[in-house]
Amino acid sequence: MGFVRIPGRRFNRGRVPVTVGGAPAGTFSPLDIAGCVAWFDMQDAGSFTVAAGEVSAITNKVSSVSWTEATNRPAYAATGLNSLPCMDFDGTNDQIIDTEAAVFGALTNAAAYTLFYVAALNTIDRNEAIFGVGDSAQAANRARYWGQSSSGLGRHRSDSINDAGTLVTVIGSVAPDTTAHVYSWYSPGTTVSLSTDQAAANPNATAQNPGTLTPNRSALGCRPRTAPDQFFDGQLGEFLLYNSELSGADRTTVAAYLKTRWSTP
Repeated sequence: MGFVRIPGRRFNRGRVPVTVGGAPAGTFSPLDIAGCVAWFDMQDAGSFTVAAGEVSAITNKVSSVSWTEATNRPAYAATGLNSLPCMDFDGTNDQIIDTEAAVFGALTNAAAYTLFYVAALNTIDRNEAIFGVGDSAQAANRARYWGQSSSGLGRHRSDSINDAGTLVTVIGSVAPDTTAHVYSWYSPGTTVSLSTDQAAANPNATAQNPGTLTPNRSALGCRPRTAPDQFFDGQLGEFLLYNSELSGADRTTVAAYLKTRWSTP
């Protein structure tokens, strides 16, 4: 676990034609919008490494920092997400955890952010984190994650446990299913909203001010507390994180780009 910068490595940052509101909107790359701090892309074969059928490393295409995992690696599925390449997490211990400061730093305290991921759940009604940040040193396991909930709630969920131990939960209003979707969580810092396939799954921003939250690592596929937990059971194709709350127009454009690439609803 840890990060390695790969000098000179080149990634596919090619532009994709997008349609917004039924009309062609030109071509787009996630880097067209300022503030992108993380971009993981399983359709770019040059940005990840497969060893023994598992994803042993995946590179942040913004920073060229490689996130590595030595043991509990997600499987590589060449046609796993709408017949496209993805990471397949087993829901037991698969994870990719890293300490890249620009990523967890974008989610410190009540920071504004927008994150997107293209994912499909294998099961529903269970606590699982598709992405999370946490503090590996705090005994009280301070952390924050985005995924889905269990306990009969069966809803998309974002949890935050700040440095004082205060838990704040946001639960979306649409039940998960096992189809691939584009998910977008966005926040000005004090509230959180969720959009699924750029529809208003949680149209009214829900209060979630984490207060003082000081993570020291981020993770794909789990909540990276002192002892990682809430492991994701499903497929992850692409992930984007911006260090601001994007405008509605920008969120629509990013979602259109992801829906085009991954053939989601």
